[in-house]
Amino acid sequence: MFVIPWVRSTLGVVLPGMIAAFDLSIREAGLASVALETGSVTTMLALSLFIDRIGPSRVVAWGLPIIGVALAVAAFASSYAWLLGALVLHGVGVALTSSGVNAGIADTGARRPVYLGILHAGFSLFSIVTPLIAGVVLVYGTWNGYYLMVAGLVFCVAIAYRVLAPPSVLPATAGAVVRFGNTGPVLRRIGGICLGTAVMAGIQGVLITWSYLYMAERYATGHGLATLAPSAVWVGVLAGRTAMIWMSKHFSVRAMLLQGAVLAIAAVAVECVFPSPGTAFAMMVFGGIGVSGAYQLGTAWAAERLPDRIGAASTFVMASGALGIGAWPWLAGAVIETASFAAMPYVMLGGLVLTVALFGWVKKSS
Repeated sequence: MFVIPWVRSTLGVVLPGMIAAFDLSIREAGLASVALETGSVTTMLALSLFIDRIGPSRVVAWGLPIIGVALAVAAFASSYAWLLGALVLHGVGVALTSSGVNAGIADTGARRPVYLGILHAGFSLFSIVTPLIAGVVLVYGTWNGYYLMVAGLVFCVAIAYRVLAPPSVLPATAGAVVRFGNTGPVLRRIGGICLGTAVMAGIQGVLITWSYLYMAERYATGHGLATLAPSAVWVGVLAGRTAMIWMSKHFSVRAMLLQGAVLAIAAVAVECVFPSPGTAFAMMVFGGIGVSGAYQLGTAWAAERLPDRIGAASTFVMASGALGIGAWPWLAGAVIETASFAAMPYVMLGGLVLTVALFGWVKKSS
C-alpha cells in the first residue's frame, strides 16, 4: 500500500516537468490525473465482481508488478499519448493493490475503523515524505529518472511480498461465506456513500494535483516553498486519519465524514475571503484534515451496511474515490485555465458543500 504515494502523491510536483517536456496546457496536464484514475476505476469496477472469490492477497500480488512495469514504460514515453497510456496501466496496478489491501483490512470485524485508520495514517505519512523526495530528485534530475527510481523500488517490494506473503497459502477472505455477483443490491445499499466518497476524494485530488502550481502561480513562491504544498496537504491528511483512530470510538463514521467536510469548508472559505500564502497553506493543512476520511471511513461505513459482501462493498467505495480523484482535478484544471488559479478554492468549496449534502442524505441506520 505504501508504494502508491510515490506516484499519486507526487503528481503535483512532477507535473511541471511533464508540462515542459510535452508543451502542455493546464487542461491537457489535468488529463494525467484522469488517466491514472481511469485505469483505477475500470479495474475496481471489474474487480468488485470477483474479489470476494479469489481473495485480496492474490489481487495485491498481481498489482505490484503492474505498477513497476507501468512506471518503467512512462519513464521512456516519447509522446504525451504514450505517457497517458502508461498512467492508465499504472492505475490498473494501483487499483489491484489498494483494493486488495483495503478489502483484507475491512474484513477484520468491529475494529475495522481502527485498523483502516492505522493503514491510511501510514499511507499519509509516506505521502508527506514522497513529494519532498521527488522535489529533491527533480532539483538534480528529471521526472523520468524519478519514475525509473520508483519502478525499481516497486519491483523490490513485489518480490518481498511474494516471499513473505505467498498468495497461494493465504485464505480468500476471513469470512466463512463468500457471495458472488448480483451487484445491484450492493449499490442500492451504499450508493450515497459511494457518491459522497467520490466528491470528497475528488477535492483531495484537487489539493494534491494543483497545490504546487497554486502556490507557484498564484503567489509566485519558489520551487522549494511550492514543493511543501503537497506535503502540507498530506500533513493534514495524516493528522486527520490519526485523530479518527481515536474518534472512531466516540463517533459514527457518518458523523466523522460530515465533521471533516465542514472543517474543510471553513478552511477553504477563509482562503477565498482572505487570500494569502499563509491562508493558502492553512487551506492545504486543514483541507487535508477535512477530506482525510474519504477512503477509510467510506470503506468502514460500506462494510457496516454489507457485512456479507465486504470485498465488493470496499471495492465499490475505492472505485468511487478513484473516479472522483480523477475527475475533479481535471474539472478544476479546466476552470483554472478558463479563469485563473484564484478560482481553485471556489471549485473546492462547491464540491465540499455537495459532499455534505450527499453524506447527509444517507440514513443513519444501516
